[in-house]
Order: sequence, then C-alpha cells, then structure tokens
Amino acid sequence: MSGAGGVSGASGAAGKGTAGSTGGGNAAGSGSTGNCATPPTGSALVGWAAQAGMGVTTTTGGGDAAPQTVSSLAALTSAVSGTAAKVIYVSGFSNLIGAADNVAGDVGHLNVTWHHDWWADNVNQRMPRTRAGKVHLFNNLFTAAGNSYCSNAGQGAASLVENSIYKGVKAPFQVDSNSVGLVSKGNTFPGSTGNTTGSGTAFTPPYSYTPDDTNNLQASIQANAGPQ
Repeated sequence: MSGAGGVSGASGAAGKGTAGSTGGGNAAGSGSTGNCATPPTGSALVGWAAQAGMGVTTTTGGGDAAPQTVSSLAALTSAVSGTAAKVIYVSGFSNLIGAADNVAGDVGHLNVTWHHDWWADNVNQRMPRTRAGKVHLFNNLFTAAGNSYCSNAGQGAASLVENSIYKGVKAPFQVDSNSVGLVSKGNTFPGSTGNTTGSGTAFTPPYSYTPDDTNNLQASIQANAGPQ
C-alpha cells in the first residue's frame, strides 16, 4: 500500500486527505462524523458542511455550503439549524496502522509506503503510528507545530524513514520498546526537538526507488501535495 502526495492537517476540507476529512485518499487522516454530536475531549476544531438537498439552513445559505470551522458545540448549534449537517471533528490523531497490539492476522499484511506527503497544521500525533508491519517513509514533510510526537514504531513494527524534513516539531521519532525499531537515514530536523535518531533495526524495501534530496523538498511538496 502506498500513500503519495497527500496533505494531513486539521482543516476538515474534503478531498485533501486531511485529518477529519471524509474524502481524499491521500494520507487520509482520522476523524469522525455524526449529527451534531459532542466532539471528544481534546478535539482541535469542529467543522460542518451542509448536505445537498436536505433543506439545512446555515449562515451561508444552506445547500452545499462551504465547510467552516467553529470552536465549540454551542457555536456549531448557533450556526446550523436542523440535524442534517454533517459534523466533522478533528482529534489531531492522523494515521494509525494497526488498531491493537498482538493481532495475529495483522502480521505480514500492514506493509505501507508513504512518500511526498505533508503533515501540517493542527496534527498532534500518529504521522503515522504503526504496529505489526514494515513501514517505509521517504521524502515527507512534517510542519505540525505544537504536536506531541510525529512518527511512531509500535508493537512489532519496523519503520524506515528517509530523506524527510521534520521542521519545528516535537519528538520526530517515537520508538516503542516492543517494536522492531525505527531507522533514520538522511532526514533533517530544523527547529525540532526530541528524538531524531531512532533505534533498533528496520528492513530493506523490496522495490527500487531513489529518494529526492532534501534541499528543495519542502517547496516541492508544498507546491504539489494534495489536489491540484
């Protein structure tokens, strides 16, 4: 499985593969939908978008209104009348590979490659968080200021991270004691703090690839990731 050219953030904009998005498919993030449900504690934002043909009255006229953001359920309630508005709340937890530890059926099936993706504003963690599989990240960009950690190697996971930029973030790497390990090669960490070395072992990818140099990588990803 490969995820390429996505943008993960907390905007909730469909089609970008952002955290909380209902569309996209590129580095798709985690979020939930419901009918004006109370967001979980710690959610960064609440967004709403009126659904077509439902007669929803919104501050922008109803119908296919442009997604907007509010800071609380009270603000959402005042902006939308009726229950046909699709609520998108953002937890800041972006990408999870493997839902639980020690799932026998996951072994050998959670092998994922991510390249030329951008984890941006309001993403807190799981960029990605991994279990059981072999996960290869190369030529990615991380600018999620205020995060708790970025890339994790969890139970049984082996991660190889190459030629990526972790800019102004906390804990670029988190390596769990029950993982195989996370190996870092050719990455840069301008303005970042915490673990930048990784530990343990990883694997050799079974395919040919040539990572881009990191010198012009940020500009290239920001110009090309997501829908064009």
